[in-house]
Amino acid sequence: MTKQVILPEVSTNAPSITMNANNKLLLSWTGVGNDQLNFLTSENGQDFGRKVTLDERSTDTPAVAFLNGQYYVAWTGVGNNQLNLLQSDDGVQWRKKVTLKETSHSAPALVAVANTLYLSWRGVDNNQLNIIESIDGVSWANKITLAETTTSAPALGTLGSVLFVGWRGVENNQLNVIQREVSSNQPYGKKVTLMETTTANPNFTSVNNQLVLAWQGVGNHQLNSIYSTDGQTFEGKQTVQGQTSYGAPAVVDFKGELFWSWTGTNPEHNINVAPNSAIN
Repeated sequence: MTKQVILPEVSTNAPSITMNANNKLLLSWTGVGNDQLNFLTSENGQDFGRKVTLDERSTDTPAVAFLNGQYYVAWTGVGNNQLNLLQSDDGVQWRKKVTLKETSHSAPALVAVANTLYLSWRGVDNNQLNIIESIDGVSWANKITLAETTTSAPALGTLGSVLFVGWRGVENNQLNVIQREVSSNQPYGKKVTLMETTTANPNFTSVNNQLVLAWQGVGNHQLNSIYSTDGQTFEGKQTVQGQTSYGAPAVVDFKGELFWSWTGTNPEHNINVAPNSAIN
C-alpha cells in the first residue's frame, strides 16, 4: 500500500502535480531562497527520482500538465510578471521556452482538454480571469477574458470534453466554478458559487468520471475536497483530519485514486505526497 511521503524538499509556495500517459507523476515547486523551479518524477507515488532544478524562477507556484507525450510547466516570471512555458518528454530535459506578453501577479493554471492546452491567469490591475489555448505549447491564441475576478490564482480542470474554471471570490472567499463544452465551442457558463471558502486558490482533478475540487480550509489550513459529475452539483465533502497545508493543496488522478500533494505547515514547510487512502 502506498503511504504518505514527506519529502526533504521544502517550499514557501504550494506544489503542483500531474501524471503522464504511462502513470508517471511529475511534481513541481519553487525552491526556498532562490525561487528556482524544481521537478521530481515517480512511477509509484512513493519513490522519487533525481531532482531537477532549472535556472528559471518564480515567486508563485508553477503549473503543470500533460498533453500528447509532453509535460508542460507554466510560471509567472520574476520582475516582469510575464507568463512562461517549457515542455519536456521526461520531466528532466526541458526545452522550447515561450514567454508570453500576458502578465499576472499570481500563479497561472494549466490543463489539457481534447488535445488542447488551456492556460488561465488573473489579469494585472483588473484581476479578471483570462484563458488562452494552444495545441503545442508554443503558439497561443483565442484569448478570452471573463468578467469574473479573483485575487488568487485560478484553477483549471476537465471532465471529458468540458473545461472547468475555478476561483476564489473577491471579498467573500467563496469557491466558484464555471464551465465550457470545448468540443462544441460553447461559451463559458453555468456558474456555481459554493458555500465553501478558502484564502488560497482551489485546484481540480478528475477521478473515476468525477470532477474533484480541492482547497485549503479557512482558519484551520486543512485539506478539503468535494466532487461533482456535472460541475454544478457538488457533494461528498471530505476534510482530511491531521493534515494541514501551507497554501493550496494540489490533486491528481494517479492510477484511479485521488492523490494529494501539499506544502506542510511545519516550520520547514516540507512537501508531502499521499494517496487519499493513506490520509483518511
